[in-house]
Amino acid sequence: MSNRLATAHALKHLWPLLEGMLSRMSDADYAQLLQGQGQIAFVAPGAAVPAPGSLGANPDLELQTLAEQLKQHAELKEIQTVFKRLRTRDRLRELATLLEIPLARNATKAVIEQAIVEALLGPQTDPNADLDDLITQIHACETREAAYKLLQPITPKARLLELARRLKVNAGSKDNIASLKEKIVEFVVGSRLRSQAILNLNLDEDPLLSL
Repeated sequence: MSNRLATAHALKHLWPLLEGMLSRMSDADYAQLLQGQGQIAFVAPGAAVPAPGSLGANPDLELQTLAEQLKQHAELKEIQTVFKRLRTRDRLRELATLLEIPLARNATKAVIEQAIVEALLGPQTDPNADLDDLITQIHACETREAAYKLLQPITPKARLLELARRLKVNAGSKDNIASLKEKIVEFVVGSRLRSQAILNLNLDEDPLLSL
């Protein structure tokens, strides 16, 4: 019997079983299957059942398919979904090999994931990488007005929250943009101006302190 006839014969016997499985499958599971996020595994009696999210009966073929899909079109969310699906460092390394991404022998899982993301999407820049320079500039401001002017172009709330976090300002997600800017200015510049005012007041009241 040729391979083609053998395959047709096997499918003829498997179809009723497959039809029954599909009819009992929930709408959510069926939707995942259509989107390529699910799988159907035929397991012989006594054999180990594949863990949820693991690769199917032919992992190499599935990895090749994933690699080709990522090469043709990839977004960060899709890549992260693939990472969750593969799970282990070894499988991620195999995917990187199929994508022709060079890796060090001792590359960690995180390093492999980063290499795959950068190979597919280009270098990922930190949107808050310039905050350290901004912090230095805020500390150099001599007036509240100068600090407010420096913060004026910053509108994404997430960046202001990250800036507040780095400055150790007591702020949270419930603060709006105006409140965050006010807290940052008062924490950095306002506190310094108040300290200077108190020191100057003490010097005026006790001339001996100025000697």
